[in-house]
Amino acid sequence: MIVKMSADSPGRLNFSTSLISLLNNNIEIKDNRIILKGNAPKHAYPHYASKKDPLYEDGYGMHFQMLLQVRNKGGQVA
Repeated sequence: MIVKMSADSPGRLNFSTSLISLLNNNIEIKDNRIILKGNAPKHAYPHYASKKDPLYEDGYGMHFQMLLQVRNKGGQVA
């Protein structure tokens, strides 16, 4: 996760954030939430093997999800 924050006057906060993954994933933005869903490969070859790309196959590999929710007191979320 990457977060950049700044403030140009008292009581204000400006920031941007993003969720990233090196594995296969999809990102959805809904109701002040960023949702990243993805899955790990069925097999990942060691760095010294001639095959470099991991093997993805439907129904195999662990699924994962990351959720970032913005909660604010006063102010606006844009």
